[in-house]
Amino acid sequence: MLRTFAGSAVLTQTIRMTMERNLCSSSGIAAKRLTGKVALVTASTEGIGYAIAERLGKEGAKVVVSSRKQQNVDRAVNDLQAAGVEVSGIKCHVANATDRKALFEHAAQKFGGIDILVSNAAVNPEVGGVLECSESAWDKIFEVNVKCSYLLAKEALPFIRERKSGSIVFISSIAGFQPFQLLGAYSVSKTALFGLTKAASQELASENIRVNCIAPGVVQTKFAGALQESDAAKEETLSRIPMGRVAQPNEIAGVCAFLVSDDASYITGETIVASGGMASRFIADRLAIEGAKVVVSSRKQQNVDRAVKDLQAAGVEVSGIKCHVANATARKALFEHAAQKLCAFLVSDDAIVGFNYCF
Repeated sequence: MLRTFAGSAVLTQTIRMTMERNLCSSSGIAAKRLTGKVALVTASTEGIGYAIAERLGKEGAKVVVSSRKQQNVDRAVNDLQAAGVEVSGIKCHVANATDRKALFEHAAQKFGGIDILVSNAAVNPEVGGVLECSESAWDKIFEVNVKCSYLLAKEALPFIRERKSGSIVFISSIAGFQPFQLLGAYSVSKTALFGLTKAASQELASENIRVNCIAPGVVQTKFAGALQESDAAKEETLSRIPMGRVAQPNEIAGVCAFLVSDDASYITGETIVASGGMASRFIADRLAIEGAKVVVSSRKQQNVDRAVKDLQAAGVEVSGIKCHVANATARKALFEHAAQKLCAFLVSDDAIVGFNYCF
């Protein structure tokens, strides 16, 4: 279900409540699940990466942070040390092999090894649809977002193997499931991380090295600025989030802390969606891929119209009808609509109706 906001007053209040949330403060973290562990987090001097480094450190891990700019590293190290985190930092551009080598050696020399790798670095040099992306931007996006994630995991592996167990986490995006129109190529690169997670986890499971992925929704960071740069963009973004607000970086950090801890010791190869309820794995898409004619429904006509338009653009044979499943008349109209369309799967945003109509 995609909620909409009645006016700017509600939108303003929602944003203010989001900014006022004080999540995962030092007084709010009682667990020390990562004592004795060493965590390396890339792109970790601001935003989600910084929040993850802080959370892992407060849970007892020794943390190595990195960024392309030394001044950002210095600032992050100072701030984390002030927060009581045992931390070291080094300048690293993940696309530079020499920098990556120095990053791993720094972690080993400073803290004795590596138990946890969080691959968070990503770029998006262009805004627009996937087929509007320039070749140079496409190459850069896939080099940093996909190839470097692969290389970081591959090059960290010898250090993690020395510890006889460990954890790798890739930071993807909900856009990997449902592409954002303004972030076309970026969305495709994030989909690739789901496959990398599955493949790597299968290879490393027998070594007690777990590989997982996080797909955040819209998070309050500079990186998500394109989705919040105007009041109209903010309202459109929030209309797609049932919880009615964007995430704070600390909320994603909490998911990461769980995944790299022993509390998640039997979880590997998974992608955890943290999106405030934003739709991710659409049922209608999958049924259509399998060749079904699809009928979609929702309580709001504008949501039906948008879904039909998007699915038709994707080549799906689809029809839609407004339906509140608690309304008997609306349910009857829904079934009659599906029957008139011959063979159809019904997909409702209130419930999945698993009937195949072949009249």
